Amino acid sequence: LLLGAGLIGCEFANDLSSGGYQLDVVAPCEQVMPGLLHPAAAKAVQAGLEGLGVRFHLGPVLASLKKAGEGLEAHLSDGEVIPCDLVVSAVGLRPRTELAFAAGLAVNRGIVVDRSLRTSH
Repeated sequence: LLLGAGLIGCEFANDLSSGGYQLDVVAPCEQVMPGLLHPAAAKAVQAGLEGLGVRFHLGPVLASLKKAGEGLEAHLSDGEVIPCDLVVSAVGLRPRTELAFAAGLAVNRGIVVDRSLRTSH
């Protein structure tokens, strides 16, 4: 089970599924890589990962995780239960931009740069 469908979560999903792991991805968003990709591009990324066998559960969140025999059961907020052996978390990545902002750089979910990767100063 993989928690998170952002950039890191999708990269993990690609690597793990390519390595032969069966994978369910749970994320509280409406699309993969929200805020990073146009919805059409997100659908293409999701379809590519689904082609590798990845199953997506977009919308619900992990409500609880319980031991079940030798494995685990992931109980989602929508009532679905997903049996799994391992849980990998790829959630909550936020750039720390306080120092850049204090130095006068333009920030917006990271340090703003132009096409040549130059900052505002």
